[in-house]
Amino acid sequence: MRLMHEGAVLANSGHFDNEIDVRSLNEYAGKPVVLSFWATWCGYCLKELPILSNIQKAAGPERIAVLAINTEDWR
Repeated sequence: MRLMHEGAVLANSGHFDNEIDVRSLNEYAGKPVVLSFWATWCGYCLKELPILSNIQKAAGPERIAVLAINTEDWR
């Protein structure tokens, strides 16, 4: 599961991952992508993150991509 910050660009030109490296959406071609928008103040979101992480681990990165996007200010 990749954790991304607010302002992450989801386009073929790329997006930022938790290391603030630019990644291309082309690397997810041919597999489902789950997008989760979350914030630290959202209790449900915090409960959902470990579930999504378990799904990613069980399926494997070659079968599914889980992208968790933090909607808070990351600076």
